[in-house]
Amino acid sequence: MAREIFISYRRSDAQHAAFALHAHLARAFGETQVFLDRERLEAGRDWSEGLAEAIGAARIVLAVMGPRWINAADDWGRRRIDDPEDWVRIELATALQRGIPVIPLMLDGFQAPPPEALNDALSGLALQQSHPLQNASWMSDVQHLIDLLAARLALPRRDRESTPGTLSKPRKTIRRTALSDEEVLARLNNEGLAHWGLAHHTHPWVVVGTAQELARGYEFESFYEAVDFMAVAARQVAAWKPPHHPRWQNQWKAVQVWFSTWDEGCRITDLDIQAAAALDRVYRDYLRGRLPRPDFGTLADGRTD
Repeated sequence: MAREIFISYRRSDAQHAAFALHAHLARAFGETQVFLDRERLEAGRDWSEGLAEAIGAARIVLAVMGPRWINAADDWGRRRIDDPEDWVRIELATALQRGIPVIPLMLDGFQAPPPEALNDALSGLALQQSHPLQNASWMSDVQHLIDLLAARLALPRRDRESTPGTLSKPRKTIRRTALSDEEVLARLNNEGLAHWGLAHHTHPWVVVGTAQELARGYEFESFYEAVDFMAVAARQVAAWKPPHHPRWQNQWKAVQVWFSTWDEGCRITDLDIQAAAALDRVYRDYLRGRLPRPDFGTLADGRTD
C-alpha cells in the first residue's frame, strides 16, 4: 500500500526524533500513510528496490536534519552525504529528481545547509522551505507540521475522529510561544502564583504524549458554594479578552482547575499564566463577597429541607 509521507533521517544524527515524529504522524493520519524504514520493508526484499518504491509512492518527503546530518563521516573521514551509495543521499536525490516535495525539518536550531555545502545531487534542497522542530516547542512545532501536511495533502485527520466521550476540538484562533517546564515554574514563583503547580495529563487533543497544564484546587465551605463559584467564575471568564477557558471539575467542596493553550499543542503559554492570576482574583473577590453569592439559608452538606 502506498504511503503519502516518507520520513528520511540519518540514524547517527536523528533516529529518536524520527521515531517520535513517526508516532505523531501515525496517530494523526494513520499508520498506513507514513513510511519509516525502521520496519516498513518486507523481510527478504531488496532494500534499494523497497526504498525506491516507497519514495516513488510518497507525495511528500520529510528530511529530519540534526547537527550531524551533513558532516557525518565514514571511517576515513569522508562525508557520507557525498557518497553515491549513502542511503540518505539516495532517498533525497530520488525525491528531488522525481519532483516530490521535500520539507527539511531542522532539529534544535540546526540551519539548512547552503547550496555550496551540498553536492549536485542534493543542491535542490536549498530551494525547499524548511520547518523547525525544537525541543522547547516540540509539541507545537509538530502540531504546526501536521496542520501543514493535512492541508497540503488533503489527508483526513484520524486523531480528530469523534468517539464516545471525546470532546470536539475547536478552531485554532491564537498563536503563542509555549514555555518549558523550567520556564513555567520560574514564572509561577516570580509572579506569586504559589498555589498553582505544573501537571502533565493525557488529553484527547494531544497527538502523542501528554498535555502540559497549570493546576490548582480551590476550597469552599460547602458543595453548594463550590458549584456556585463555578457559575459566577464562568461569567467572569466569558468576559476575558482574549478568550481563554479553563478545564475544571467539581468534587464535593473543591473545584480543581487546569489551564493549557490547546492552540500550541496543549502547552502552557503566557496566556495560561495570566489566566491563573485572573482566576485567583475572581476567587478572592468571591470569598470577600465582592461578587454575587447564593443564599444558602439553612442548607448544609448532607442535609436537605
